[in-house]
Amino acid sequence: RTELTTCFDVAAAGRYPYTGRLGILSEKDKKQVFDALHLVNAADIADRDFDKISDGQRQRVLLARAVCQEPEILFLDEPTSFLDVKGKAELMTILRRLANILSLHELDLAQKLSDAVVCVSLSGVSNIMTVKDAFQKENIQKLYKMSDEEYTFLFGKKEPPKFEHYIRSGQKLLRCGYTTGTCA
Repeated sequence: RTELTTCFDVAAAGRYPYTGRLGILSEKDKKQVFDALHLVNAADIADRDFDKISDGQRQRVLLARAVCQEPEILFLDEPTSFLDVKGKAELMTILRRLANILSLHELDLAQKLSDAVVCVSLSGVSNIMTVKDAFQKENIQKLYKMSDEEYTFLFGKKEPPKFEHYIRSGQKLLRCGYTTGTCA
């Protein structure tokens, strides 16, 4: 429970492996906590009650707690869950600088943030790929058994509609094909 716990206290929990049996933070530990809060743009809320901040602020404080542990690898699973658009943008900007490995279900975010991608689905795990290769339409559709319509919905790469319409020009009725942009 985090009742009456400040954001600093929550982040400081990441230092407990370094504090010994009594769990007392040294000056070095306190500096590490403040540095981590500053790194994730949460230093200004260090004294606030953790239960009274936004979800985006909570995610940043929890990220600071992880950073306080001085990990070699930072493994984050769905770090943007439950965040609004602004919270996602803020957190992803921070993670772009920090993260080694992210697990994201949001393919559009993975596409924007990644240097390399491993796709995991019920049909298997891909090799490590470049972003360009990983997000090729054929790859995504095969891995996730996705139709053209589903792929288009996610990635917005929509082809012009393939239907015709008729317009009246003077006395003539012209048939116009959207795919060609010509009228005859």
